[in-house]
Amino acid sequence: MKKFTIALMMLCSICVFQFSTFAQGPITLNPVAQGSHLGFDIQDIADLNNDGIMEFTLGSQGRVEIRNFNCTGIIGYGPQQWRGMTTGEFLHVDNDGYIDLAVSNTIANNIIFYKNNGSGGFSQVLQTYSSTYPFRLASGDYDNDGDEDLLVGGWHQNTYILRNDNGTFVLAATLAGTNHRAYALEWADLDGDLDLDVIIGGQITNPSGDIPIVWENTGYDTFVARWFGTYAMYQYMQYVRVGDVDADGDIDFMLCVYDGNWGKFARILQNDGNFNFTHVINVPGIFRHLADWGDFDGDGDLEILYLEPFEDPNHPGTQYAYGGHPAIYDYDITANTFTQVWSDQNAVFQHITAADFDGDGAIDFHGHWNPGVIYLNGHTLEDCGQQTPSNQDPDCSGAAIADQCAGENGTAVISGADVTGITDPDGDDLTITVSPTTLYPGTTSVTVYADDGNGGSCTIDINVTVNQATADAGDDATIYIGYPPYETQLNATGGVTYNWTPEDGLSDPTHADPVADPEESTLYVVTVTDANGCTDSDDVLVEVNDVRCGKKNNKVLICHVPPGNPGNAHTICVSPNAVPAHLAHGDYLGECTNGPNKPTTELAAENLHVTVAPNPFNNRTNIHIQLHDDANVEAAVYNMTGMKIRTLKNGMLSAGNHTISWNGQSDDGNVVRVGLYILRVTAGDESSHNKLMKN
Repeated sequence: MKKFTIALMMLCSICVFQFSTFAQGPITLNPVAQGSHLGFDIQDIADLNNDGIMEFTLGSQGRVEIRNFNCTGIIGYGPQQWRGMTTGEFLHVDNDGYIDLAVSNTIANNIIFYKNNGSGGFSQVLQTYSSTYPFRLASGDYDNDGDEDLLVGGWHQNTYILRNDNGTFVLAATLAGTNHRAYALEWADLDGDLDLDVIIGGQITNPSGDIPIVWENTGYDTFVARWFGTYAMYQYMQYVRVGDVDADGDIDFMLCVYDGNWGKFARILQNDGNFNFTHVINVPGIFRHLADWGDFDGDGDLEILYLEPFEDPNHPGTQYAYGGHPAIYDYDITANTFTQVWSDQNAVFQHITAADFDGDGAIDFHGHWNPGVIYLNGHTLEDCGQQTPSNQDPDCSGAAIADQCAGENGTAVISGADVTGITDPDGDDLTITVSPTTLYPGTTSVTVYADDGNGGSCTIDINVTVNQATADAGDDATIYIGYPPYETQLNATGGVTYNWTPEDGLSDPTHADPVADPEESTLYVVTVTDANGCTDSDDVLVEVNDVRCGKKNNKVLICHVPPGNPGNAHTICVSPNAVPAHLAHGDYLGECTNGPNKPTTELAAENLHVTVAPNPFNNRTNIHIQLHDDANVEAAVYNMTGMKIRTLKNGMLSAGNHTISWNGQSDDGNVVRVGLYILRVTAGDESSHNKLMKN
């Protein structure tokens, strides 16, 4: 049911390779359990009684037995042994929640399917299937119907497939040309089509052409040979291991072989996803062509576990014939190099199997000889059985984003940093993202996604409210030196608190309606904060006009506009006592600055039009000025404290259209900060104010 390589990869209807989930770090393997082993090697591993600790089958050509590992320091005998059997394979036969067992018998020529009684014992026979010399077994759901099927390799017989039809196994397909000793069998989705394909290897005694090794599952119980090996390189294939060695998403495999010269290798074959397999390297010098692999250090890459040969201490100059030292090498497939990361030079084994024996997510291994030894990854016998909890998903149920405030461009920008209320039961650091990130005033549904970096995630949709404050500083005003009004009362709206800048000339900068009497023309900016905590700014210009005249500056300048003849308007200097009468019939305070033929009031109504684009801007914006008549124009940029930071134009412009650019720099050449600025353009006595947003 669960191959020993399944500590690396689940061989199910969707073959997805899974790396171990324990924390990345150096490899620490401790021998914790021993037991005498009469069988040759571990054939399969599974948790038979759902206690979190693994049982496994040991098999040879004369006996299959179940052993257990229970953190006592002893590899114990299981509840049963089967003499005369060759292979024991765990699989779900009847889908009752417990893992059942199939054993092959090359003497009685049958395969017996046993039911798990729920405690890991097998006595009830579910089915006996007659078969000529059934040798090796491998289970997998090749037809994606939810039942585990069985791949059967024969002893000089063709490999065939038994389909599980609701607990009864029937012959589905025979793979011609595989009539050798089928030592190596494996299911794997080699082309990524979500169907299990087949890898078959064994001892080839009567070669006739190349050897079919990889078979494609084309559906409807049909398998087609897709990749072949030469007799010279693959005459004796004893073990196959599958895994994504190059981390490209395609399942590669490793064959433990003797070549034509009886050289011992583990050949790594790289998959391109289209049944083309490139022999990238021979794992060198392994004893008895045995190797395995697994993510021993939790870094997401496969390391190679194999038995290194060593010199026979009793026969110098010759290799020890009965075993090798276990060693783990990191394999860099790009550089095609091996680096040793762990070894035990005091241990000697004939067989090795990588698997998670204690169910903590870390890859352990079993070395077989007499005795056999289990090495736990990261555990000692004292803490054996203290399972590392599996990763849990974060909890998004409490996710919230506080009400937001729209900025000057009318939007609010949010990110994962604005999200509160998401928790992770494992204490993992979370990466939180939101969509959309730009919100407009009102209520918007936002999708929140949290990822814990260990395969856990959660998502939820929540409503986020965006509020927008609107400030109004009131109308521009003019005060005079030499005649009232000497001051003006400002009147801002839109907030619950107010802050005016600059403070010079104001009675109280924190009131909505302070009295302003500046000594010179001043652009005041008010920042309001509304009941939602949102802010906005607006500006108002208070112009100061000195209308004093006469030798003693005790008279007042008046622009006299003759009734019915405004074209003859002219400036006069009169006594303060005469001013009310002049104002009563249409004259106004100050000089007639717009020439003898056009009063200021008429010019202001039609002469100046200003637009700005782009706005907001990053590095440069263009100011478009339209004049009806020639005029002396000043264009200047002010910060939000009312300080002039850049004069863009100060001089005469002819009637027509003009464009002035601002590069976001002050008069001293420094790039100004991101934020809000005020553009003031005057043409004669007319003025225009525009807000500029620099990003």
